[in-house]
Amino acid sequence: MSEKNIKKISIGIILYKNIKYLEACLSSLLHQTHENFELLLRDQDEDSFEALHYLQKNFPEIINDPRVKIFSGKNLMHSAGHNALFSEISKTSDAYLCASNDMIYEPDCIEKLVEHLNKNLQYSIAVPKLKRWDFTHHRDENKNFGKTNFIDSCGIGLFQNHHFFDIGQGEVDTGKYDNRKEIFGGSGALFLARKSALHAVDFFDENLHYKNDIDLAYRLQWAGKKTCFVPSALAFHDRQVCNSLGNSGNMGLIQKIIKNNANKPLWVKESSFFGHLMLLYKNVYGYNFPFSIQYKIFWYIVRATGFLLLTEPKVLLQYIKIFRLIFSGNIQKVQPKISTLQILKFCKK
Repeated sequence: MSEKNIKKISIGIILYKNIKYLEACLSSLLHQTHENFELLLRDQDEDSFEALHYLQKNFPEIINDPRVKIFSGKNLMHSAGHNALFSEISKTSDAYLCASNDMIYEPDCIEKLVEHLNKNLQYSIAVPKLKRWDFTHHRDENKNFGKTNFIDSCGIGLFQNHHFFDIGQGEVDTGKYDNRKEIFGGSGALFLARKSALHAVDFFDENLHYKNDIDLAYRLQWAGKKTCFVPSALAFHDRQVCNSLGNSGNMGLIQKIIKNNANKPLWVKESSFFGHLMLLYKNVYGYNFPFSIQYKIFWYIVRATGFLLLTEPKVLLQYIKIFRLIFSGNIQKVQPKISTLQILKFCKK
C-alpha cells in the first residue's frame, strides 16, 4: 500500500557528554531549506547534563527556538533514547529523522529526503549519502569547513554470510553508488523514516546497543517497508566510536575481525558481538533461507567465535546473555510479508 505525502518531520538527536559538535550540527539543522520540522533533543548525561547547560549558556537562541524541544533523563543508550524521542513526536508529524550529533548537514539535505519519499510513495525510508567530516578543520574555510570527498556510508550492505558493512566507506566519492535506488537499510547515524513504518516494527530493539540499525533494517524489510538511497541528500559525519570495515570483500575473516576490533573498548566488542548474534536469531533463524546461505552464516560465526576464544574470550560470555534472553521469551519478531529472495537480492557473494 502506498504511503501519504510527508509534510512535517521530527528530528531526534541524542546528546551525551560530547558538546564539541553542537554549534555546527544544530546550526546546520536549524537552517535547512525544509522548514516544517521540530527538533527533539535528549540529554542523557544524567550526572551533569553538560550539553543542556552548554546550550543554555552559549546558544539561548537554540533553546528558545519554538521548533526545539529538549528532554533530559538517564542514559538510555542509542536504541531506547531514540524510542523515547519517537514517543514525544507531534501528532502532526509524518516522519522521524534519526540523526547523530557528530555531523553537519547540507542546507537541502532534509528537503531532498522528503522530496524523494513524496515522489516515490512505495518507499518508507530514505537514506542520504554520508561523507567524512574532518572536524579538526571545521572552522577552516580554506578546507571547506572540514568536509571531505571520502564516503562514510551509502547505506548498509551485506554479504551472503551476513557480514555487514557501510557501502563505500573510506572510498573517494566518484558517484560509483549513485545509481542505486533501493538498498537494504540505512546507517543508524542518519535516516528518514515514515512514522507508520516505525510504528509497524516498534522502532529500535532496546536489547541492542550496537548493530541495532542493522536489526531495524532487517525488520523493516520483513515488514515490507522499502528503503531508498538518495545520493543528492548530503551530510558529513565525524564517526566517533568505531569504524565499520567498509566493503572489504577480499579481506580474510581473521583480518576483518582484527581490523574491526582494533582499539575498541571491551564493552563495544561485547555489544557488537551480542548485537550480531541477536539480529541473526531474530531475522534469520527459523526463516526459509537456502541451506547454502545458512551454512555460510554458521561457518562465519564458528570462525569468529574461534578467533575470539583465542584473543577476547570474555566477549564469548555474550552467548550466555543471548540464551537467557531467548529463554525469557522477550524477543519480538516481525511476521514476514516478503520472501527470503527479496532479502537475498541485497547480498553480495
